[in-house]
Amino acid sequence: MDDRVWQAVAAAELPLHIHVGLVNDPPSDIYAPGKVTSGHAAGDLRFLGAPTIMVQFLNSGVFDRVPDLDVVMVEVDAGWVPYVKEQMDNRFRRRAVRRDARFKRLPSEVIHDHFHFTYITDNYAVTNRHLIGVDRLMWSSDFPHSGSDWPNSWRTIDSDFANIPGAERDQILSGNAMRLYRFGGR
Repeated sequence: MDDRVWQAVAAAELPLHIHVGLVNDPPSDIYAPGKVTSGHAAGDLRFLGAPTIMVQFLNSGVFDRVPDLDVVMVEVDAGWVPYVKEQMDNRFRRRAVRRDARFKRLPSEVIHDHFHFTYITDNYAVTNRHLIGVDRLMWSSDFPHSGSDWPNSWRTIDSDFANIPGAERDQILSGNAMRLYRFGGR
């Protein structure tokens, strides 16, 4: 039903961005005094809805129909990605012999080819960057929101990347975004 939208996004050579707060409900103040909401919990664990959205895209077959579509999962961190890849591949292998197999390739390959992930603070993702895809991970400052470490972002970056090769650090902190958004030419 939405293929025309996905095709237009791909034709424009723009990635589709899915933000942490993608919902069908009208916005509300999840932090209102005296109010404990599932939205507040979801805000504290901002990645919770992201795996479901990603799997919906995978199950829809949209990437077979729109092979140039790139999706950026924004501010949902990425430490959860290796687990979802593992579980989706496991289910694929169990179903691959049946006629109703949903995928032509391993889901982890489709995830790697079509998804990018931004994180604000996620040392686990940085540590496990090769399982996520070094070329698919992008740091986000989230300035000026409360999730930001600004003006001390550099301290978090230095800590997270203390034992990471410089080329991988540069790729995650800027190179992947420069490539994806075509900063500095094609």
